[in-house]
Amino acid sequence: MKKIVIAILFMGIICTGIGVYATIRIQASEIDYNGRQLDTVIDDLYNKANSRKNCLYVSGTKGTVGSKYLCDPGDGIARYFYILSIDDLNNTVDFIMDRNITQGTSKTLYTYTEAIEFLTTGVGKNIVDNWKNIINVSLPSAEAIAHATNYTNWTLQTDNGWFYFESHNTSTPNTLGTYAWLYDYLNDCATSKCNFSLNGSEASGYWTKDLYISDMSLAKAVYKTGTLTHDLISDNSRHGVRLVITVSSSQLSN
Repeated sequence: MKKIVIAILFMGIICTGIGVYATIRIQASEIDYNGRQLDTVIDDLYNKANSRKNCLYVSGTKGTVGSKYLCDPGDGIARYFYILSIDDLNNTVDFIMDRNITQGTSKTLYTYTEAIEFLTTGVGKNIVDNWKNIINVSLPSAEAIAHATNYTNWTLQTDNGWFYFESHNTSTPNTLGTYAWLYDYLNDCATSKCNFSLNGSEASGYWTKDLYISDMSLAKAVYKTGTLTHDLISDNSRHGVRLVITVSSSQLSN
């Protein structure tokens, strides 16, 4: 009977993500298996099963937009990301970081131009040059943000201003927080039901890579209110940099 239970545990580790793995590991810490504590055996099995996977499933509906993964872009640092979009034709997945990037720099606020240049100059280039496990890194597109909120007919060409993620217009939705994963870790985002709110001099939003077609002095940005909006490209008082990585679908854990 004991062997059957252990076999079931092993199958659960292989077929599930890191969240289940952690729970099973804790439960197994007091069990002896062939002279070893079972949690160490589980560690070996999990690492072997996922040794070639760069993104390990954490939570949400696995393999869908909005699900959470723990990814190592290639520099040995694991970071949390959410699936932003899926390209079945090219077998790739775009992940957006769960927060604005501040690693290696004290700078948290950027103009639009500075955000665009982040990946090609200075500290930002030094960071992403070491991300060898990915296909591409970029700022998020405004369309990808809109489509992630199920506003699938929104385009830059049809853009007529700003909108709440839930209502897809300027009317305050009855329920906030459905898409909190798109605006977590922003200054005072708790008022819009984010999961993790920051205080102080942190950014209140982040830039997308797109200009506002109706007025090229403005660029599209995600704001702490759970909105896709726009702001002056010269503004350096609100928005930070939140990166998107593109990885092969084969790099996602089962």
